[in-house]
Amino acid sequence: MHTLYGCIVLFSSALILHDIYTRIQGLRRNIRIAKSTGLPYVVVPFSFRALPWKVAHRVFGPILRKLPQPNTKGWFQIRQIQRIWHEGYEPFANVGSDTFITVYPTRILLWTCEAEIVEQVCARHNGFEKPLKFMEILNIHGPTVAATAGQESRLYRKTAQPSINPKTHETVWNHMLEQATGLTDLWRSPEGGRGRPSNLPRDIAKLTIHVFSYAAYGKRMDWHEPDDVRQRLRGSGHTLNFGEAIQRSLDQMVTICLTPRFLLKNSPLPIHKKAYEAFVEFRRYLEELRDQKQAEIIRQGPSARPNLLGAFVQASEFPGNPEHDKRDVNSIIGDSAVFGNMYIFLLAGHETTANTLVYALTLMACFPDKQKLLHAELDLVLGSRPSDEWTYDKDFAALNNGYTGAILLEVMRNFGILPAIPKHTLSEPKRIWRTNSSRQIHIPADTVVMINTSALHRNPKYWPTVTASNGSQGEGPPYPASSFKPEYWFGGTDTMTAEQLRGARITTQPKRGAWMAFSEGPRACMGQQFAKAGLCAAMAQIFKYYKVKLNVPRPGSMQDGQKAWEYARSVAMRELSDGTEFFSNLKMSKGVPLKFEKRKL
Repeated sequence: MHTLYGCIVLFSSALILHDIYTRIQGLRRNIRIAKSTGLPYVVVPFSFRALPWKVAHRVFGPILRKLPQPNTKGWFQIRQIQRIWHEGYEPFANVGSDTFITVYPTRILLWTCEAEIVEQVCARHNGFEKPLKFMEILNIHGPTVAATAGQESRLYRKTAQPSINPKTHETVWNHMLEQATGLTDLWRSPEGGRGRPSNLPRDIAKLTIHVFSYAAYGKRMDWHEPDDVRQRLRGSGHTLNFGEAIQRSLDQMVTICLTPRFLLKNSPLPIHKKAYEAFVEFRRYLEELRDQKQAEIIRQGPSARPNLLGAFVQASEFPGNPEHDKRDVNSIIGDSAVFGNMYIFLLAGHETTANTLVYALTLMACFPDKQKLLHAELDLVLGSRPSDEWTYDKDFAALNNGYTGAILLEVMRNFGILPAIPKHTLSEPKRIWRTNSSRQIHIPADTVVMINTSALHRNPKYWPTVTASNGSQGEGPPYPASSFKPEYWFGGTDTMTAEQLRGARITTQPKRGAWMAFSEGPRACMGQQFAKAGLCAAMAQIFKYYKVKLNVPRPGSMQDGQKAWEYARSVAMRELSDGTEFFSNLKMSKGVPLKFEKRKL
């Protein structure tokens, strides 16, 4: 027995020693590779993606944070992707370079917030691909444009392109005006809180779901369900309505992505049951929408300007498809790709718009002076016309290029939905030029390049800088509200007056590679005009008729007045920084209570 026990101990010790030896050798090898690039590098002793760290980080994280900075300089601040936004530009300032390498025992990563490098990485169609091992979890319902590469990804982009056109953008504009009117009417009602919505992020998410579903799927959704909707739902075999299926599917995305489908289906745990129900219900709705679109195409023929669903269904193979014989066999997509792309475009188009709008509403409540300028512009551009007379061609262009557009640009700069964008060099090394240096940057094969957009959008070489010394009281890193300056987009000015709004147009053009809200190059976001049309319409409809104010509960002893306002604002500023989190995109975990008061027009 003792001999067996001794053998087990000896064998286990040998495995541990072998693992330590392998990691040391891997670290030495990767340090040599990092040195060959000529870039600064920092050594990371272990992977933060490893299970032991994920289990123990709550214990050891605070300890590491208290170590002298030279021992953790650079690497500890980017220890977790979920915290990158909060660190802003500071890791690069600590290393002393806008591009550096982190060296792990198993790999190296190149981090950059250098516009010249970012521009070249994004511009090379075949040079830098998406790291599919990071992205494949997004293929929940099938292959997607976001989580495939090469010819397959280009096919999905080409398929979607006909549906993203000015007519679609006009539809988004008009439907957002209609749906935002319905939402503000709901907020004013007793059930909506009489101007004090109880869950602003959830309401805004429903708003953008309504608009996306109509523009992309042709599916209309209303704020008030008919009395017999639940009875009709049971008759259809569904357990969730369409909006519930979408929202729950997105809310449960982490569980759905990370749990094997067999376990998700058979697990007795409530969290798995709820996630599986959302997955199945949303998939069934997608199948029904596909069937309806197929029948429409057979009956009416293909459309030259289809919506997103129509574009993908027209490109798929099904009996009676009049497009089938006209297409090359390599341009036909399967049903799984139809479903996968319907999901990923929803995730990209609805959630990003919703979260951006929540930040914009909250910032306007925190900055009443900027909200007054927004009111002034809306009165100037829209006049006394009712919202059903506001047009995409005229009014959207004026707002998007004016103060409304500047507000949205600043929101997207300070609260970039994707704090980091990963690229991959694949099996061949790549070279990047720096104009201020005669030496090329050599990026080794199989290197993940992380474009840190949070740092890029706070890089003092390209943007106004706010730090702890000049940030507002109560606000935490990266001081996003203190950095919020829409006026900057009008030639770099610090202030504006209502009189200056007349004829004012956005003139600031960021350095190429320094602005990544919608990425750059051949893989830039196809839906940026879609998003801008929806955001401008929502801002116009809400702020033309309402003032947005903070509704933060204050201590019982505090009376109305300046102190109460300052307290509410400090709470909101803290929530804008510390309350922001990242998983699939950046958002506030709880949101700031707001109230909506009718303007006197």
